[in-house]
Amino acid sequence: MDIFEQILIIFLLALGTLPLLWWRWRQRLKYLQKMAKLNILKRQQKSVLSQVFISYIIDACVQKLYITRHTQARNALAQLVGGRINASVRILQQQDEILAALLSAHQDAVKALRKMAKMPQKKLKNSRWFIFVIIAAQNVWALRQANHWFAALNKVPKSKTENAYYNLSKARHYMQKGDMAVVSKAITQALPVFHQQQYFMEETACYMLLIDVYRVSGVEDMSTFLLASIQKIYQHHNLPLQHTEITAMKGMLLTSDCQYAQAEICYQDALKLAPNMKIRADVLNQYALLEIHQQKYTAARKKIKQALNFYNQKQNSMGIAFSLQLMGQISFECGNLTAAAKYSQEAAVNYYTLENFSAYAESLYLAAEAYFQQQKFNRAENLLQEILSTLFAHQSNFHLGHVYGLLGLIYKQYGDYTQAKIWLKKSLWLEQNTQRYAGAAIDCLNLALIEQTTDNQAEAQQYSAEALEYAQKTENEEFIKIIKNKMLH
Repeated sequence: MDIFEQILIIFLLALGTLPLLWWRWRQRLKYLQKMAKLNILKRQQKSVLSQVFISYIIDACVQKLYITRHTQARNALAQLVGGRINASVRILQQQDEILAALLSAHQDAVKALRKMAKMPQKKLKNSRWFIFVIIAAQNVWALRQANHWFAALNKVPKSKTENAYYNLSKARHYMQKGDMAVVSKAITQALPVFHQQQYFMEETACYMLLIDVYRVSGVEDMSTFLLASIQKIYQHHNLPLQHTEITAMKGMLLTSDCQYAQAEICYQDALKLAPNMKIRADVLNQYALLEIHQQKYTAARKKIKQALNFYNQKQNSMGIAFSLQLMGQISFECGNLTAAAKYSQEAAVNYYTLENFSAYAESLYLAAEAYFQQQKFNRAENLLQEILSTLFAHQSNFHLGHVYGLLGLIYKQYGDYTQAKIWLKKSLWLEQNTQRYAGAAIDCLNLALIEQTTDNQAEAQQYSAEALEYAQKTENEEFIKIIKNKMLH
């Protein structure tokens, strides 16, 4: 065998082993990426700071450090795989400032995004990581800051995975605006990509948005199915924080479906699972909501005060707002209307600051109801007009039919029957178009009473008959009986 044959054999052997070496290199990289993601998640559960989780960012950082040969990068990679990001941020800062900032968002998103907000716009737009500026916006402050970038994102060239993140971001954006059609379409485009990439946190984020869509649409069965799927994912990866949140969410779903015994089991399990006080406080508030449904007001108030004490210490505005809203609801149910108005208005102020306009409207509407029942009609009207002016400027999921209906009753009390009918008819139109038959029945009944008062008997009888027709569409026997008793005869 001459020298050329020996070289050829060596070359062929080397060529044959290259795919195996490449496969082993890729398998090791994937393993390191998987461990980094899991360990970062587990470390995040011990913190109450604002954090994000973006699998693609973590994968990119691991890969960049993996192919860097110097010792500092290797040490940083070892720490990153263990869930500690600081050393990697320092190393990557020298190579890619935006990537480093986005990795740091896994420890403190608000700090990272404020830093990115100060970067030159040109620098961000020329970077393929610009897409993640909005993706990282998984908290209220960041979303507010990132909204002015949103339109520009559509023009940025994106890979398949980047486009999936864009669609997830888009779904979050339009969920706040209440446009469920856009949310559903965006999630449908993002979900298969995340599933293929095995980005289970992003996949569950898509499921969570779909649950909101199904819940708003009244499709409870699908919501329950998706919650069970998410629970299995979190159990499999041993993530108690996410497992706690999804268990509590299941409790809320069961509460809305009046399955109180099963809901209580969920909340008790969630309290046992809760990895920190912030999550425990969130669960206590949700547990209190179940007890409000069961009219266990003393027990509910006790849980809310525990949660509120923690939120006040940590200056957690969202937690404070929800606690105050629940206290307002308890006060209203117990007949303490002055306290109900006070708590609800305080909650509304907090929600407005957070730009949560749906919750703001719900809280202010409860305060208006409290004033209405105290016959403080001017105060009630002022709050309702405030809701209308705010929601005309900011989209939300709040159903304006409630406001129109209560304004109709206020003007009925004023004796201005013409204006009362205008508001009630606006409410009725909305109830009809959204198939809220109970609300439509109540509006028709109130219109019938006004027509009877103004001696329009034919119209009164017609509205009275329509009230019964809408009530029967609810298939709620108790509600049908109430409407029958209040009908004109």
